Amino acid sequence: MKELHWQSGKKIKTNSRYLSEIINTYKGKNFATYLNDLRIDYAINRLVNDRKFRSYKLPFIAEELGYNNEQAFTLAFKREPERPFRLPEGN
Repeated sequence: MKELHWQSGKKIKTNSRYLSEIINTYKGKNFATYLNDLRIDYAINRLVNDRKFRSYKLPFIAEELGYNNEQAFTLAFKREPERPFRLPEGN
């Protein structure tokens, strides 16, 4: 996560500390929480709207979302009880 934090700051031509401050100020979250929220939102969107994505195995989905392994993805997803989702009927 630290490496990604540094790379993100570099990519938008600012330092990681300033990036963290901006995220904290405008989103009310630290960098790691904000990034995890983005990943989970993306996962839910893809799982709901992309039939092919739903057919992929969990390790692939975890890697696609930037998690180190399937367990990290599963744990992150379980920590989001306020964002339940349902797959479309018949899928």
